[in-house]
Amino acid sequence: PSGEVNSVVIKDNNVAYASIKGDGIYQSANGWSSWTKILDAVYSRVITTRNEQVFISRGWDVWYRSGGSFLQSSGIPSSDSVRDVAIVSAQTSYALGKNTLYRTDNSGKDWSVVIDTVRTGQSLHYDTAHKILYVGAKLPLRSLDNGQTFLPITSIFFFSTSGAIF
Repeated sequence: PSGEVNSVVIKDNNVAYASIKGDGIYQSANGWSSWTKILDAVYSRVITTRNEQVFISRGWDVWYRSGGSFLQSSGIPSSDSVRDVAIVSAQTSYALGKNTLYRTDNSGKDWSVVIDTVRTGQSLHYDTAHKILYVGAKLPLRSLDNGQTFLPITSIFFFSTSGAIF
């Protein structure tokens, strides 16, 4: 592929995904030495991948890979731009919009609101070793019970400041 790269997500030493501005989504093979276009999508960005799952944003909508094809998810409004997705299992994932955290239990087909007061959400991370979901936002959160409850992260590393830090 050639052109401006919007995003790259690495699956393993053999496979990676890249979105090319104004073109589409590409998948690599042979240790990333060859690339094949897998989706025509002018306004697209690869969000994440794990095992056989791949999530992308296409325009403002979230799409998921099912059986080799990309399908549009439902339940996340087009007005909420998804910034990140954390894959917990083959069925369960979380998506973070600007102010809302969503959950799917059917591999990305349908999403429902978990929290609608995230405030300036930016990133998600699922710690597979400890089974903890982290939400990076103005007030960082974590869930120790697979998304049933969320607690604020309060430590000396999360504080507001102005000016230089030495």
